Amino acid sequence: MGRGGQLRGLRQLMYGVEDVVRAVDAGIRSFLIADIGLLVALRDLQRTGELPEECVWKISVSLAPSNPAALRVLADLGASTVNVPSDLTYADLAEMRRGHRPPPRPLSRVVRRPRGRRPGS
Repeated sequence: MGRGGQLRGLRQLMYGVEDVVRAVDAGIRSFLIADIGLLVALRDLQRTGELPEECVWKISVSLAPSNPAALRVLADLGASTVNVPSDLTYADLAEMRRGHRPPPRPLSRVVRRPRGRRPGS
Protein backbone atom coordinates (compact mmCIF):
# COMPACT_ATOMS: atom_id res chain seq x y z
CA MET A 1 0.00 0.00 0.00
CA GLY A 2 1.02 3.54 -0.59
CA ARG A 3 0.46 6.62 1.48
CA GLY A 4 -3.00 7.14 2.98
CA GLY A 5 -4.35 3.85 1.65
CA GLN A 6 -3.60 4.80 -1.93
CA LEU A 7 -2.30 2.17 -4.33
CA ARG A 8 1.17 2.59 -5.79
CA GLY A 9 1.74 1.78 -9.41
CA LEU A 10 -0.12 -0.36 -11.91
CA ARG A 11 0.66 -3.61 -10.09
CA GLN A 12 -1.05 -2.54 -6.87
CA LEU A 13 -3.98 -1.15 -8.86
CA MET A 14 -4.35 -4.52 -10.57
CA TYR A 15 -4.21 -6.29 -7.19
CA GLY A 16 -6.94 -3.99 -5.90
CA VAL A 17 -9.18 -4.78 -8.88
CA GLU A 18 -8.47 -8.51 -8.52
CA ASP A 19 -9.42 -8.36 -4.82
CA VAL A 20 -12.75 -6.78 -5.69
CA VAL A 21 -13.43 -9.32 -8.46
CA ARG A 22 -12.76 -12.21 -6.03
CA ALA A 23 -15.03 -10.62 -3.42
CA VAL A 24 -17.80 -10.14 -6.01
CA ASP A 25 -17.48 -13.82 -6.94
CA ALA A 26 -18.01 -14.58 -3.23
CA GLY A 27 -21.21 -12.49 -3.19
CA ILE A 28 -19.93 -9.23 -1.71
CA ARG A 29 -21.42 -6.09 -3.29
CA SER A 30 -20.25 -3.21 -1.08
CA PHE A 31 -16.66 -1.94 -0.99
CA LEU A 32 -14.76 0.77 0.88
CA ILE A 33 -12.52 2.57 -1.63
CA ALA A 34 -9.47 4.59 -0.56
CA ASP A 35 -7.88 5.21 -3.97
CA ILE A 36 -9.34 7.38 -6.71
CA GLY A 37 -7.64 5.34 -9.47
CA LEU A 38 -9.24 2.17 -8.12
CA LEU A 39 -12.62 3.92 -8.09
CA VAL A 40 -12.18 4.84 -11.78
CA ALA A 41 -11.14 1.28 -12.72
CA LEU A 42 -14.08 -0.27 -10.84
CA ARG A 43 -16.56 2.19 -12.31
CA ASP A 44 -15.29 1.38 -15.81
CA LEU A 45 -15.61 -2.37 -15.17
CA GLN A 46 -19.12 -1.83 -13.85
CA ARG A 47 -20.11 0.20 -16.92
CA THR A 48 -18.90 -2.57 -19.26
CA GLY A 49 -20.82 -5.20 -17.29
CA GLU A 50 -17.72 -6.92 -15.93
CA LEU A 51 -18.84 -6.03 -12.39
CA PRO A 52 -22.47 -6.15 -11.25
CA GLU A 53 -24.51 -2.95 -11.41
CA GLU A 54 -25.55 -3.40 -7.76
CA CYS A 55 -21.98 -2.96 -6.47
CA VAL A 56 -21.67 0.01 -4.13
CA TRP A 57 -18.52 2.10 -3.92
CA LYS A 58 -18.16 3.67 -0.46
CA ILE A 59 -15.53 6.37 -0.19
CA SER A 60 -13.00 6.05 2.62
CA VAL A 61 -12.32 8.90 4.99
CA SER A 62 -8.88 9.17 3.38
CA LEU A 63 -10.65 10.62 0.30
CA ALA A 64 -13.27 12.56 2.28
CA PRO A 65 -14.52 15.54 0.28
CA SER A 66 -14.76 18.80 2.18
CA ASN A 67 -16.17 21.02 -0.56
CA PRO A 68 -18.85 20.72 -3.27
CA ALA A 69 -16.38 20.39 -6.16
CA ALA A 70 -14.61 17.41 -4.57
CA LEU A 71 -17.94 15.75 -3.84
CA ARG A 72 -18.97 16.26 -7.48
CA VAL A 73 -15.77 14.57 -8.71
CA LEU A 74 -16.35 11.53 -6.48
CA ALA A 75 -20.02 11.33 -7.50
CA ASP A 76 -19.08 11.56 -11.19
CA LEU A 77 -16.61 8.72 -10.64
CA GLY A 78 -19.34 6.47 -9.25
CA ALA A 79 -19.21 6.98 -5.48
CA SER A 80 -22.40 5.79 -3.81
CA THR A 81 -21.64 6.99 -0.30
CA VAL A 82 -18.89 9.13 1.20
CA ASN A 83 -17.29 9.65 4.56
CA VAL A 84 -17.21 13.35 5.32
CA PRO A 85 -14.84 15.15 7.66
CA SER A 86 -16.27 15.31 11.17
CA ASP A 87 -15.60 19.04 11.44
CA LEU A 88 -17.99 20.04 8.63
CA THR A 89 -20.88 22.18 9.80
CA TYR A 90 -24.47 21.54 8.82
CA ALA A 91 -24.21 24.55 6.50
CA ASP A 92 -21.15 22.97 4.82
CA LEU A 93 -23.06 19.72 4.34
CA ALA A 94 -26.07 21.59 2.94
CA GLU A 95 -23.84 23.38 0.41
CA MET A 96 -22.34 20.09 -0.68
CA ARG A 97 -25.74 18.42 -1.08
CA ARG A 98 -27.35 21.30 -3.01
CA GLY A 99 -25.29 20.69 -6.11
CA HIS A 100 -26.08 16.98 -6.39
CA ARG A 101 -29.33 15.23 -7.23
CA PRO A 102 -29.29 12.67 -5.73
CA PRO A 103 -26.17 13.33 -3.67
CA PRO A 104 -23.92 10.56 -2.45
CA ARG A 105 -25.09 9.65 1.04
CA PRO A 106 -22.78 10.46 3.97
CA LEU A 107 -21.70 7.25 5.71
CA SER A 108 -21.18 8.73 9.13
CA ARG A 109 -21.09 12.06 10.81
CA VAL A 110 -19.99 12.95 14.30
CA VAL A 111 -21.91 15.93 15.63
CA ARG A 112 -19.96 17.95 18.15
CA ARG A 113 -21.80 20.41 20.34
CA PRO A 114 -20.11 23.01 22.49
CA ARG A 115 -19.96 21.94 26.13
CA GLY A 116 -22.84 23.08 28.27
CA ARG A 117 -25.24 23.68 25.38
CA ARG A 118 -28.33 21.63 24.79
CA PRO A 119 -29.85 20.95 21.39
CA GLY A 120 -32.12 23.84 20.39
CA SER A 121 -30.62 26.32 22.87
